[in-house]
Amino acid sequence: MRGFDLAAYETLHRSSKNIEQISTETGFNKSSLYRYGLPIESSGLDIPLRKLTPIMKAAGNYSILKTLAGANGYLLVRAPRAARNKLDDDRMVNAYQKNCNTAVHKLLIFLERPTTKTHRALSEALDTVAADSIGIKKRAAAWHQTELPL
Repeated sequence: MRGFDLAAYETLHRSSKNIEQISTETGFNKSSLYRYGLPIESSGLDIPLRKLTPIMKAAGNYSILKTLAGANGYLLVRAPRAARNKLDDDRMVNAYQKNCNTAVHKLLIFLERPTTKTHRALSEALDTVAADSIGIKKRAAAWHQTELPL
């Protein structure tokens, strides 16, 4: 399977919800959803753009979006929620450092054994670090704005 076909399959068939639940939540036909998850060569269907977001939200899986962003040279990182940034400073730094160390460890493993599995693990770890970096950047900007000018 190609990247987009695999992402569509994972979204529809490997998410925490099954096709029937996704169909109920979106109102889309079950047989169409099954065919959206198949490669075009195997009698699959292209997912219409207007149906893509409701399907991903219902499935709770955004593999298709990540695949589209990567195929076009963009980095897709989920915007962190404010609640996640309310950690005290020490815990925030420790969590960030732990995620950075994990990413470096996954990089070393990938460089030793460059397989699809190690590449996927590395990509996920680097995405986590990128999301944490954006969250810390937002927190620093908010902290800076609360400073009183002298």
